[in-house]
Amino acid sequence: MKTRWNEMTVSAQVMIIVRIVASIGVMVLAALQLLGVWDKAINLAAPLIGVVLLIQSIQEWKQHRGIAIFGLCAALFIFGCAIVVWFVR
Repeated sequence: MKTRWNEMTVSAQVMIIVRIVASIGVMVLAALQLLGVWDKAINLAAPLIGVVLLIQSIQEWKQHRGIAIFGLCAALFIFGCAIVVWFVR
């Protein structure tokens, strides 16, 4: 379902902008990790992927509830793994 930017609510617009910024951050951090510039970039990229999944799940909640629940579970798993990597290791 396509909607125009002007027809969206402010919260939907903010979620789209945050999702785009987080996606760009993931791509930059992945490139830094792959090129060997920053060896610990993946530790920040993983939680950002969780943020993207969380926002996407919120956006999909009304139309596709099953996909949204799966996305929420995946985001929680990613956040759990990030917590383990940050605090346990």
